[in-house]
Amino acid sequence: MNLQTFLEKLDSFSDVERQVYIPALLEQLTEVSVRTMMEFQAANGSVDRTEQDEEIRQCVTLESSELGEAIRRTFDLPPLTMETQVV
Repeated sequence: MNLQTFLEKLDSFSDVERQVYIPALLEQLTEVSVRTMMEFQAANGSVDRTEQDEEIRQCVTLESSELGEAIRRTFDLPPLTMETQVV
């Protein structure tokens, strides 16, 4: 599944799908985004899926931007595009 499809389906993933696909996405992101999402979860406790999905989208948007591309280079990661394979 590419990143575009992941984002399109994110709101409709079942709990089981989320347990598979979100960790797979995290493997594609920088430590900065992963830490940001973990801190968001810790600071907000039990957030609803809509808030969590928005945080995921914001991290993906940042990493796929020009600034994100520069940050990814510092981690020796290729650019994140909508064609990046998540699973």
